[in-house]
Amino acid sequence: MKYLLVVFIALFSSAKLLAEEEYRLGVGLSAEYNGAGVSLSKVNEDQLFYASLGYGGFTHFAGSTDHRYGAGVGWLTSSPFSNNHHSVGIHLGAMYYDAEIGDAESDISGRLLGLYVYNFNGIDQPGFHLTVFAGTGSADHGGRFQGGFGGGYRF
Repeated sequence: MKYLLVVFIALFSSAKLLAEEEYRLGVGLSAEYNGAGVSLSKVNEDQLFYASLGYGGFTHFAGSTDHRYGAGVGWLTSSPFSNNHHSVGIHLGAMYYDAEIGDAESDISGRLLGLYVYNFNGIDQPGFHLTVFAGTGSADHGGRFQGGFGGGYRF
């Protein structure tokens, strides 16, 4: 957890350096942020490439408490649409499950998700966005379907 906090502080303190138009620092609660997290994006008028770090929360099951930390990369494009408020893309991520209590073991799980994002100010501008996602996790965790929604803000 300490390392994740250090990374978050480093990203936020470098926000002024990243204020150039082609880079965006984002914060949010969604699959593209691996839970509650931050992202660093490279943007042009109809595409966005990002890397993200996040805290996916914790679960308490069968005498075990697991904390989930995630990292991921993704790509969004607005080119299939008539304006750049709508975008679709993919997210490839990994979640680290840190088992603290009981017989559970720490583990890493991958996931591949499809994304639909509505960007209130356009994909290439700072602002709020809403995300709907669906996909699958790795076979180690049952290859379960994952889906949901979230959002965030890109500076």
